[in-house]
Amino acid sequence: MNTEKYQVKSEIDHVLDRSGMWLGSVDTEMMAYPVYMPSKNKIQTLNVGYNAALNKLIDEVLSNSIDEYRRSKSYKKDSLFDITKISVIVNSDGFVEIYDNGGIPVQLHKETGIMIPELIFGHLRTSSNYDDTQEREVVGTNGLGAKLTNIFSTEFTVNTADGNKEYKCTWSNNMKDISEATITDSKQHFTKITFRIDLDRFELEELSVGTVRIIQKRCIDAAAANPGLVIDFQSDVAEGKLNSSWKFNSFEEYISLYIDKELINKSLIYKSNKDIIMIVPDNESSNVGFVNGAICSEGTHIKKIEKQICDKILSLCKKDDMELITEKDIIARMCVFVNCTISNPKYDSQAKNRLTSKLDRFQLNFDDKFLSKLKDSELYESIKAFYNIKYAEQKKKETRKLNATIKNTRSKKIIQAAAKDPKINELWIFEGNSASNGFRKGRNLYQSGYLLRGKIKNTLNLSREQIIENQELREILAVSNLQFNEPQKNIKNCAFDKFIFATDMDVDGHHIAGLLIAFFAKHFPELFKNDKIYRALSPIVVANPHNKKDSTKYFYTLEDYHKDEKNLKNYEIIYTKGLGGLSDHDYKQMLRNQKLIKFDLKDIEDMETINIWFDKSTEMRKQILLEDSNGDLD
Repeated sequence: MNTEKYQVKSEIDHVLDRSGMWLGSVDTEMMAYPVYMPSKNKIQTLNVGYNAALNKLIDEVLSNSIDEYRRSKSYKKDSLFDITKISVIVNSDGFVEIYDNGGIPVQLHKETGIMIPELIFGHLRTSSNYDDTQEREVVGTNGLGAKLTNIFSTEFTVNTADGNKEYKCTWSNNMKDISEATITDSKQHFTKITFRIDLDRFELEELSVGTVRIIQKRCIDAAAANPGLVIDFQSDVAEGKLNSSWKFNSFEEYISLYIDKELINKSLIYKSNKDIIMIVPDNESSNVGFVNGAICSEGTHIKKIEKQICDKILSLCKKDDMELITEKDIIARMCVFVNCTISNPKYDSQAKNRLTSKLDRFQLNFDDKFLSKLKDSELYESIKAFYNIKYAEQKKKETRKLNATIKNTRSKKIIQAAAKDPKINELWIFEGNSASNGFRKGRNLYQSGYLLRGKIKNTLNLSREQIIENQELREILAVSNLQFNEPQKNIKNCAFDKFIFATDMDVDGHHIAGLLIAFFAKHFPELFKNDKIYRALSPIVVANPHNKKDSTKYFYTLEDYHKDEKNLKNYEIIYTKGLGGLSDHDYKQMLRNQKLIKFDLKDIEDMETINIWFDKSTEMRKQILLEDSNGDLD
């Protein structure tokens, strides 16, 4: 057995030999990446040479300065100084300098006896971010960060001052060698990190223009995610054309580098204390996300935003008879810009490109006011336009098939009118079979009846396919000559002048009438506009006279009955308990001397009212019920 195959490596050699594990790929590959175009003052996607590990090395040091800026702005103010400016120099020979006007304590660490700047940049697995009981709203998590940059540099120098002392120390030979630190008195405060990347480890002779442009983009991103922070960028590549200074007063300013003002005006913006989110109706741009000041455009934050938008739009599509629209269709027609703050973030790797933190219900949670704006948004208009292109013809075929099913349906439950004249025929829809005898005896020649078994289904959230599966609803449509999506034909061919809902005057009866109204309002609004939908009022108290010469009195509310109660001494009082309590004579009275409520559907607000009361769950309904229940407490 060859025991020499077992090796022991130092931590530094392990990082150098397994760089992909810590930094990502060390290979340079051509890929589409957004970069800044100075001539257009826009960020556009170009094919550039991308080296994940190389970019991460520079980003780790830059992230330290950004984290310190965010600490200085947090409510804890967990930093020595307010950082206002960061300067970044990246040259083609691998020289990098990152400066900020903050400062690191030039002090001995009590537990280790090591100077704090040396501990931060020269010792693996040291960090101020290890305490997970404390909320951290920065990028750093694992205590590796800038130490990895040190390891992959031929030379790495830390120069910092805290207003009392200035510290300077240099590492070389991939952090294996360290010079003696110098400490002097100083009233300045700053941190300057300079390093020379070990390009041989990446099989490179120099940094490409593409790499430098990606780092410049990272500086722009950092300034955008931290409004008010100034970040200067310099490089010797492209004859200094990339040299620039960045400061954003708002996240919208940054977004204008991607899309034009017209598209921004069509977008929806959501702002909370910690987060800014813009939903853009655009199928060309990619999502752009920041977590705690660092670019992170994939993960749980993006998914949660997309899920809320999709759920709301899908509910709107269902109401607008566009059930074929999918989440994929919606996501393909929008992009998300988000700058969010996540406490103690977790990522899928040291590269921190994908957030994996499980977000609670309070994080990145849209309120109802914002979600309600989607109905009239440009995004929803684009979804409707897409539906008409892709799905409308398919929907028409499905509707024709459903209409054919309706047309071929025969009903054994319908009580047909003796004479047929669509101009005066009425369809009375009754709650339960108990009305059968009374209706048959009391009706006129032009009245038809249909007896429901009880409550119909709440159809507001059912597809038309599901509705047609319901035999009673299908039969009602069939005997009425009604067809889906044929409003003009329905008015012309409808078999009845009136649809009259005859239900008990109690809670269940009101509910059944409401369910019928919701059904016809959603799928056949033309019937309302042509005065065809009614509800019959049935008496709740019948007063039969002892003297046959007097007439029977009918009361439709208890209030009316009590007003006349003193005049009813010679009457037999009957509380009807619904339609089942009516006599044949009472049915005739109801059918011949009708007391009807006509229903209108004048505008979209009427349909919204129906949605409030019959949708599966609405906050507005809960609010109304709570207001009613608290009405006498005010």
